[in-house]
Amino acid sequence: TSGTIQMSSPWYKTSETVTRLNSGAVTRNSFPISSTGFEYEIREVVSCINMGKVESNRMPLAFSLMMAEVSDEIKKQGNFTHPADASELL
Repeated sequence: TSGTIQMSSPWYKTSETVTRLNSGAVTRNSFPISSTGFEYEIREVVSCINMGKVESNRMPLAFSLMMAEVSDEIKKQGNFTHPADASELL
């Protein structure tokens, strides 16, 4: 409700975000991408496995589930679909 955030595609390896507030303020943030964009998650999973952990302190299960719900809502509001979303694949 306070503005928008724009990410380049694909979202999981965007190298820049642009935040535009309703007040007119614009902020650009750059992020270095060293591979596919998933390297950070992979490193954390490997670290957790090596420590015998079943959940990350950096990304707890509850937060992951909340992010999945947000992603679903974004797809719903934007009327986006993905072939894997088809009910016959469930």
